[in-house]
Amino acid sequence: MFPLTDSDLLNFDDLYALTNGEGPYHRSHIICYYKDDKLFESEIKMREGVIKIESNLDKENRNRVLSSIDRAGVRTPYRCELYLSAESQQTPKYKLLGVKYFDLDAKPDNFYTFDEWFLNWINGRIVVPDTCIIYHHYLSEVILPRISKNIKIKIPRFVIFELESIANRENKKSKYKGEDKRLAFSAFNEIRKLRTDASAIPLSKSIDGNLLADFSRISGERRADGFIRLEMLNEMYSNTTTIQKPMVLLTKDMVMACTASAEDIDTFYFCPAKPDKKEFYINSNQLASIIYETAITFNEIRIDEKFKDKSLNIKGMWSGKDIMDWGYKRLKIK
Repeated sequence: MFPLTDSDLLNFDDLYALTNGEGPYHRSHIICYYKDDKLFESEIKMREGVIKIESNLDKENRNRVLSSIDRAGVRTPYRCELYLSAESQQTPKYKLLGVKYFDLDAKPDNFYTFDEWFLNWINGRIVVPDTCIIYHHYLSEVILPRISKNIKIKIPRFVIFELESIANRENKKSKYKGEDKRLAFSAFNEIRKLRTDASAIPLSKSIDGNLLADFSRISGERRADGFIRLEMLNEMYSNTTTIQKPMVLLTKDMVMACTASAEDIDTFYFCPAKPDKKEFYINSNQLASIIYETAITFNEIRIDEKFKDKSLNIKGMWSGKDIMDWGYKRLKIK
C-alpha cells in the first residue's frame, strides 16, 4: 500500500502527491481498475501527461469513466451553444456575437474569447443552472474557471428537490448499487461549493404549496425540468407581463435547451465537443480529481503505480462519511 497517510482516510493532497510522482522528473504511471476491469491508464512527467481510457472496456463502464472525467472538468474540448428566446433573436447581439462557441479554450481569429463572448451575452443577468449542470459540476469545473468576472448565480429549489429525490430513492434497475445516491451527495457538495466560493443563493424564497404537491407526485418518475423552468418564469415575471428579473439558464441537456428557448428563456447548452474522445492531456491535479470522481462513480477502485510496483484500494463512500469528508474530497483506504 502507498505510505501516504497515517489514517484510513485519503485526503485530496494525498491523491495529488500520488499523481505528482517522485524524483527529479516527477514521474508517475498509474493504472485504475474496477474489480478486474482496467478503466484507464495515465502517465505523468513533470506534472503533465496523458490519460487513456482502456480500449477494451465495455460501453457502460466506458461511459461511467467518461462521466467521471467530465465531472473533473477534463473532458476537453468543451463547446457552448446559445438557444435564444424570440426576443433575443431580434437584438444586434445575435448578429454580432453569434450563438455557438466551438472550443471554450480556443479563440477564433478576429473574435471574442469565450470569457468575453459569455459575459457579453449574460450582460449582468442572473445565471440559473439546471440539475444536470450541478450534477456534472459544470459551473465549478468548466464555466467559472474560464471567466474573469463574478456572475450572479441562483440555484432553483426544484434542482435541490430533484437531488433529494435521487438521494432518497433506490434505483432497482441499476446493477451499480448506490451510484445514484453517491452522485447526488457529490452534487450537494457542488452546491455547497458554489454557495461558499461563488456566492450562489436559492432562486426562490419559497415554493407554492400546490406546485410542490405536483412535484411530489412525479418525484422519482420524471425529471424536474418543467418545474425548474416554471420556477424561473415565476421569478422572472413576478406576476406581471414583463420581465422583472432578467435570467439565463445553463444546461447540458439539449432537450432542456430547446424547450426553455421555446418558453422564451435564453439558454446556454454546454457539452463535450468530442464526445467519443478517449484520450486527454492532463496535469497532476486533474488526474487526482479524475481518480476521486472515479471512486465516487464506481465506489471501489484499485490504483496501481507501475513505477513503485504497489497498489491502493479505495472507496468513494462509506458508512459515516460526513459533510467534511465530502468537502475535503476524502476517500477511504480499504
